[in-house]
Amino acid sequence: MAKKVEDKPLGVFAKTDQAGQAAGNKNPDDPVKPLGVGLRKSENEALQQIADELGVSRGSLLAWVVRKFMSDYHAGIVKPEVTTKTVLK
Repeated sequence: MAKKVEDKPLGVFAKTDQAGQAAGNKNPDDPVKPLGVGLRKSENEALQQIADELGVSRGSLLAWVVRKFMSDYHAGIVKPEVTTKTVLK
């Protein structure tokens, strides 16, 4: 008898290609581009802890967080306060 595999709701945590295809992104002209993100050590550790709890990679969690932010931003749900500082040379 085959083992029953526990269903995990992967959604956006599925492999990048699968997540993109699930979202309707089948455009070969829009490939995934890896980016580096600088986080404080404590933020990195917290991100890793959350990823471990969810059973996903830190990178897929970070990609989901960024995509969720962009979706909320474009929907007008979130409006970040960005401050600028003028530096005279």
